[in-house]
Amino acid sequence: MNIIEEATKKGSAYYPRRETDKLFELPYSQYHYEGCFLETVDFITKKQLLDAPLWALFVDLFRGNPDDHDHGWRCEYWGKMMRGACFTYQVTKDKKLYAVLTETVKDMMSVQDGEGRISTYSKEVEFNGWDIWGRKYIMLGFQYFYEICTDEALKAQIMDVVIRHADYIIAHIGEEEGKKSVVKASDHWGGVNSSSILEPYMRLYNMTGKERYLTFSRYLVERGGCENLNLWQSALDHVYAPYELPITKAYEIMSYFEGVLEYYRITKEEKYRTAVLNFVNSLIDTEVTLIGTAGCDEESFNHAAVVQYSTKLNWIMQETCVTVTWMKLCSAILAMTGESRFADQMETSAWNALLGAVNTQEVEINGGLPFDSYTPSRAGTRGMYTGGKKNILGERFYGCCACIGSAGPAVYVKQAVMSDAVGFAVNFYLNGEINTYAPDDSAVKFVCVTDYPADGHIKLTVETESANPFAVCLRIPAWSSKTRVSVDGQDVNGAAAGEYLKLYRDWNGIHVIDMELDMRCRMVSAQALPDDPEAAKHCALLYGPLVLAKDARMGYNVDEAVEIAADAEGYVDAKLVGGMLVKEDTVSFDTLVTLEVPLTDESTLMLCDCSSAGKTWDQESRMAIWMKTK
Repeated sequence: MNIIEEATKKGSAYYPRRETDKLFELPYSQYHYEGCFLETVDFITKKQLLDAPLWALFVDLFRGNPDDHDHGWRCEYWGKMMRGACFTYQVTKDKKLYAVLTETVKDMMSVQDGEGRISTYSKEVEFNGWDIWGRKYIMLGFQYFYEICTDEALKAQIMDVVIRHADYIIAHIGEEEGKKSVVKASDHWGGVNSSSILEPYMRLYNMTGKERYLTFSRYLVERGGCENLNLWQSALDHVYAPYELPITKAYEIMSYFEGVLEYYRITKEEKYRTAVLNFVNSLIDTEVTLIGTAGCDEESFNHAAVVQYSTKLNWIMQETCVTVTWMKLCSAILAMTGESRFADQMETSAWNALLGAVNTQEVEINGGLPFDSYTPSRAGTRGMYTGGKKNILGERFYGCCACIGSAGPAVYVKQAVMSDAVGFAVNFYLNGEINTYAPDDSAVKFVCVTDYPADGHIKLTVETESANPFAVCLRIPAWSSKTRVSVDGQDVNGAAAGEYLKLYRDWNGIHVIDMELDMRCRMVSAQALPDDPEAAKHCALLYGPLVLAKDARMGYNVDEAVEIAADAEGYVDAKLVGGMLVKEDTVSFDTLVTLEVPLTDESTLMLCDCSSAGKTWDQESRMAIWMKTK
């Protein structure tokens, strides 16, 4: 059985996608990475995922009915964080984490009542507000733990709990007499939040083969996801851009389309694949901002690709829940299509919006949660308030973004290298190594040595035990206009920006691939808006996948206009300064990169990566991504 056939086994890395997908997560692989993403994973694990009392509080919510009075979303916290914790465990294989997750899973199993209900809503008010949304995350939390669980007896118990939980919902939701329509089972967002339970039902069908779960999923698809509009049909027919939809809640709509994609993978009906691709492509065109996220109007679609330039909006919100869901959706589309542009989208999101939201400084803003909820675009401060904030049994509060955040870094790491029918696709260049298997089941080791994205040099060693023909496909980022690649010192042609460079050969022993990406600093100008002439008087700078920012800690007035010295193609002769740390007489704070940028008056401006900027969460580090120009 080869690696592609292994990839069809049940479990997150072995989900049955062979016939519809081009790329697959690596089963049975070991990751040994270093650098900021693994530091982030380690921080999240220690700060959040190993917090057994927090898990216990999340479970205790289900022993009462705290969401009765406000129809709230406390019900999402446990399952949302469990999903991220299971992704994290797949990367780290942390035994302490596994033990904590095992205990909280057993704890959550204990709250199921005799009818199969697991809910923070009483029976008198169930299937309102965010109840189905929370039940969705209960299903997902159990399902993802099932996939990493090594105890067969416990797995059997988990599956029994999930089946009873799922069957109770089917008995009460539908169009038949005595049931409640899924789009009427919420008083929010046209029922799209409830309709997004499609994804875990498709997963449950894959795990059990029970026809009733496919039947219920078909109902969720045919109902269209929204009370007044069939979302996937609208996308299929190009009726609306996302911001033109009658319901524009970004996170929930993307979550529904994740379910539609899973439905396509089973039914193989091409219209669902096309609908999801149309939706994602429209998002890229109309919603995704410079830092790789969307949902900038109260977390709703609002033509953010253009609105991000506005000087009239008091605050443009860029929510972490949206960022992580966008990364997950792109990861699924990347697997399905094998197109590197979706890895480009993930990389932008990961290095900018995601890392920028992590509170590694443990500043006590918003209670010191491990993730911030919103990132400013124009001059402002981080962390104006915590999104999705709810009190937990009177002891502490938590937020939706803090719960979902843990999934982001692990998703990125897991998809750094993927397998395909003839070998491997290297999507993200992370310092470290992966031990995995070639298509013929022989061992392969990839070792990546790089300071990327501080510079563009990447040394990738491929090590095999014997002669082995397979492909290594290197993602050439869309921004890397001039890329040099060599194998064992011999130059390789054909490294086109925005595509994979396919290296197919007999790999025997140790071979060294050297890459040099085009890290020239690039200036982009804001667009003019019909009612906002000041919008066009802004620019931003990009360095590799990184968006740069002014930070007040460097002694600048971030509202002051500047004039960047750029050539006719928009490239800027910026210099990387001091490695990874800014240090001056009164300035000392960590950055991924700091660049000295030339201005037209022959002075210079110091900028850092936007994910490091603003991280005192107050006026001290007021920051700006879109900078005023003179």
